[in-house]
Amino acid sequence: MLRMWMLAVQHFFSIAQFHLRVLAVLSSSNSEMKLRAMARSVGAQKNAARHRMTKQEYEMIVTYLENPDNFTAINGCGRKTKITEKTLTKVTVFGHMAVTLCAQGFVKCSGVIMGKKVVRYASTYKNARTFYLGTGSGLTEAEIDARLTLEQKMNAKCYYFFRMHALFCARANVKPHAVGDAGLPAEIIFDDRDLCQDSQAVFQFSAAEPMLSGDEEEAADREEEPIDLSEDDEVDNQTALVADRWMLRPTNRVRQQSRGDASVQSVDDVRSSGKTVRSRDRPPSPERKTSLITAYEEQVKEKLVLRKEAQDQKANFRDAILEDRRQTREQRERARIQEGIETMRMARADRRSTLLAEMVKTGKSMDEIHQYFLMLDSVEDRLSSSM
Repeated sequence: MLRMWMLAVQHFFSIAQFHLRVLAVLSSSNSEMKLRAMARSVGAQKNAARHRMTKQEYEMIVTYLENPDNFTAINGCGRKTKITEKTLTKVTVFGHMAVTLCAQGFVKCSGVIMGKKVVRYASTYKNARTFYLGTGSGLTEAEIDARLTLEQKMNAKCYYFFRMHALFCARANVKPHAVGDAGLPAEIIFDDRDLCQDSQAVFQFSAAEPMLSGDEEEAADREEEPIDLSEDDEVDNQTALVADRWMLRPTNRVRQQSRGDASVQSVDDVRSSGKTVRSRDRPPSPERKTSLITAYEEQVKEKLVLRKEAQDQKANFRDAILEDRRQTREQRERARIQEGIETMRMARADRRSTLLAEMVKTGKSMDEIHQYFLMLDSVEDRLSSSM
């Protein structure tokens, strides 16, 4: 009885060990499969990171970014987010982008790899934009001769540059804000009470005031009288350094006209008098001025005309060379045919002379020789007519 009990216990333990071994084998196979799957996924991600994008994949990215919702999700909208609004992380947004583009034929990759590709594409666009806005970024003469357009040149530096430029040209990280404006506003009011201690000398320079040319300004300078500061104005040394001539000239004219000085002439008086006053130091300005755009257009037209003439000359020269070669080939062909005819004629004469000598040696009569050669001539004529 005890022995049977011990045998039953041993059988139970053997079955348990068998099941444990089976579970160990299954768990090891599952872990091995998981490791293989992880290795395959890691290898695929490395291949996707090293993958050089094609033009179609760049177009997929641009098309995806041209959707306002997608562009706002990736780059933001520049406004304050709402309190109850749930924002998405960059990894999540690029993950959605990767899923969408991979379904359309993009290389299989994760959201992190997709984000790196988009950032690299944006960096390429910024470098191309720096070149596009820089000096000398137009087309060279060689590129104009090759009929290369500016769009083709910029697309060679960055695929779909102008589509990217339409998306990112107004971004703050691409186009910085202005630091300051050096131009004058439309209306500036000067109060000289701080300069000359005179409460009545307040003038306005506005955009409606007529602008003077160089010749008229020189004439107005010679017409003016020197400023008299001995009676009413008390200007210190520091004020004299600040008050430039272009600021004091209208002051002097207004004050002297208000005092009744008839020797002071305004710009309208100088124009109405019909005087031709020119600068003593520089020659008169030309009557006709050509803008840079007009000059550039004329230069481009002239280059196109010269290029067309050069192309016509090249075409004519090429046609002349081809015609000369054709005539040379025809002459050589005729000479070769004539040489062949002469060679055949000489060979025929040699054969006939050899045949005649053999027939004479064999003792043939002249009538037989004559009949034989007549027959030979008829046979050759039939052969030549058939050919």
